Amino acid sequence: MPNIIRGFALLLLLTAVPASAECLMTVLSCNTTIDREITADDCLDGDQSHYDLYRLRGSFGQYIDVTVAPLDGSLTMPYLALLTPNGDRSGTPFIGGGGTPRFRFILAANGDWTLVVGTLRASDAGRYRLALQCQTSASAIPSDQWSCVNQLFSCGQIARWRLDPSSCDFSGGGKYASFVLNVTPGAPMQFRLHSDDFDPRLGFYLNGGHPLVRDIGARYLIDAQLAYTTKSPDAGTYFLAASASDGRSSGNFTLYGDCAAPPACVPPLVTVPPRSATVPPGGSSTLDVTVSGSGPFTYTWHDSNGPAPVGSSPTLSIFNLTRTSSYSVDITNACGNTTSAPAIITVKPARERSARH
Repeated sequence: MPNIIRGFALLLLLTAVPASAECLMTVLSCNTTIDREITADDCLDGDQSHYDLYRLRGSFGQYIDVTVAPLDGSLTMPYLALLTPNGDRSGTPFIGGGGTPRFRFILAANGDWTLVVGTLRASDAGRYRLALQCQTSASAIPSDQWSCVNQLFSCGQIARWRLDPSSCDFSGGGKYASFVLNVTPGAPMQFRLHSDDFDPRLGFYLNGGHPLVRDIGARYLIDAQLAYTTKSPDAGTYFLAASASDGRSSGNFTLYGDCAAPPACVPPLVTVPPRSATVPPGGSSTLDVTVSGSGPFTYTWHDSNGPAPVGSSPTLSIFNLTRTSSYSVDITNACGNTTSAPAIITVKPARERSARH
């Protein structure tokens, strides 16, 4: 995958290349989904490709989940990168390539983090959807397990990550990084793991236990490589475990998906939110929501006056209203979720007619 290799090498220059005069940073809030476009007016990289910058005000221990999905055929290999408030990228995730690049991370410092959305192909430009989901409070995950967050990965992608003392633990001892796979039954898959810091070991698992296939490489020289084809949609979760052959070493690694990328999955975006209304006591109302993205979608409506869901379709009909309530809907698909702005249904008696004299 020469384009991916080349693109990753160019990313390493990103923090050293001064931004162009048009390179502006957009503030990104938690639980936001937006549509944007990489154009010739965006930040300029050393290879003449362009990228967008976003600022995220983060807090220590905060969990974030970031997804980028191309919206047209002109942006084929987007990437996501994260920089600390000090501009460091050595301990933060990078993922890019085909399909739908996505990473999860627990922030290790307070301050303004920088999110980079770019392309691994210098000639690419086009529209994309960016989704950021995050917790507003510190994660309940202990700090000694912060690197043990399941990342998502697919064929046609490249991911840079690291092994450290807070990575996942093998049941028999040793550390690994977990990558949950998007698997298409019958499609051949091929993955490889490279590291300059340790002898890489890569295993392919279903649910856990013993690996279905595994390989060991040599630091600097030989990548750990494996190939596998699923025969049927076996129940469970396929994942890759990236580790050092001795099970103990720490350091950076790069994971490659040397196979055809699946189609992109676009996270949901509310295009027409439910509308507020005023009704008389005992009246009724109908709320609708319109979304774009990759279906199918699941809908979960909520009423501010009760914890139980009140609907599961794009349209919610409510009857015999006796008090004012606000209604919102959670929309979920295979690669993300979003919540509509609340619609307030106000219950208000009709004005009494003036008495005639």
